[in-house]
Amino acid sequence: MSLRADEIGRLRLEAQRIGGPASSPAAVVKWLVAVQAQDPLAARWALGARHAADSEDDVIAALDSGRLLRTHLMRGTWQYVTPGDLHWLLELLAPRVRGYAERRHHQLGLSPRARSRCEAVLARELEQAGALTRVEAREVLRRAGLPTHEQRLSHLLIDAELSGLLCSGPMKRGQSTWALVDARVPRRGRARSRDAALAELAHRYFASRGPATLADFRWWTGLTTADAKDAHGAICSGLESATVDGRTLWWAPTTTRGPGDALLPPFDEFLIAYQDRRDVLDPRHVSRVNAGGGLLAPIIVAEGRVVGTWRRTLAARHVEVSLSLFGAARRDAKALARHVEAYARFLGVDARQGRTSRGRARR
Repeated sequence: MSLRADEIGRLRLEAQRIGGPASSPAAVVKWLVAVQAQDPLAARWALGARHAADSEDDVIAALDSGRLLRTHLMRGTWQYVTPGDLHWLLELLAPRVRGYAERRHHQLGLSPRARSRCEAVLARELEQAGALTRVEAREVLRRAGLPTHEQRLSHLLIDAELSGLLCSGPMKRGQSTWALVDARVPRRGRARSRDAALAELAHRYFASRGPATLADFRWWTGLTTADAKDAHGAICSGLESATVDGRTLWWAPTTTRGPGDALLPPFDEFLIAYQDRRDVLDPRHVSRVNAGGGLLAPIIVAEGRVVGTWRRTLAARHVEVSLSLFGAARRDAKALARHVEAYARFLGVDARQGRTSRGRARR
C-alpha cells in the first residue's frame, strides 16, 4: 500500500484518538494499552486532549476508584494502565526491567533480601492502612530499619510495583498513594501464555500507534529484538504496510478522522511512543522539543506535524499559555486559541493567551 510521508502524522493522531470522539479515561487508556504518566498533570491532559475526560477531576476520580492505575511498566517508567491489563503486562515486561535495575540496586546496597523484606513490611502495613503516601511509606520502612535515603526509597517502591505487590491507590490529602495490587486488582482467570501476550501487545500497539516501525514497537515496549520480531510476526498479516524513506511502517486500518492539530502535554505518546520521530518532528527542531536528560516539552501539532512548543503559567483562577512556533510560517490563530481554551476548561480556570513567539529553524 502507498503512504506519503506527510500522511504519517495525521494517521497517528487518528490512531491515538487525539481530538477524537468523547470517551472515558479508562476506555482511552485501554485502547492505548498504556499512557506515559511520570508528570501527573501532563498525563491527565494527555487524556483530556483525547476527549477522554472533561476535566482533571474526571481522571483523578478514575484513579481513585481504581478504573485507572498508575504504576511502572514500559521501559521502567510511570504509566497509566487499566486493571484488566495490569497483570499480563507485568508478567511480560517486568522481569526485563527488574533485570536492568540489578546493577543500580547493587550500587545502592539494596540486596534481594532487603527488597523482599521491604515488600513484607509494606504488605503488612497496607493490609491495615489500605493506602500509604510516599512520606508514610518512608516512615514505615525507616521504622523497620530499611534504608530510604537518597534514591533508595524510589527504587524500593518501583521494585515493589514491578514485582506485582504495589500499584497506585486513591489520593490522600492531595497526595498520591500506593496500595496492594491484590486489593485493587484481584487476579481473575488463568494467566495468558507468553506468545498470546506478545501478540496482544503488538496488535494493540500498531492499532493505536501506527503507522510505526518494528523498531518503534521495540523501543516503546522495551522488549528484546527477538521478542519484538516474534510479536510482530504473529499479527503483521492483519496490518497495512508501506515503505517510506527505506523504512517499513505498519498500521491497522481506521475509520476515525481527527482534526490534524492539537495542543499536547510533555511526554505525550504522540512523540514518546516512537524511537524515530522524524515523521512528525523536523530534525532541525529536535533540540527545542528535547533539550536532553529525557525531557520532552509540551508540543503544538498542526496538520500532523510538530510546529512549536508551549508553556503554561498557572494561577488560582486562570492559566496563561505562551506559544513558541517554529519558523516564520503563520498558524491559524483561532485554532490555537481554541486549544488554549479547551485546556483551561479542563483545568477549571479561565484562559489567558500569553506571548506568541516565532523562531527560525536551527541548521
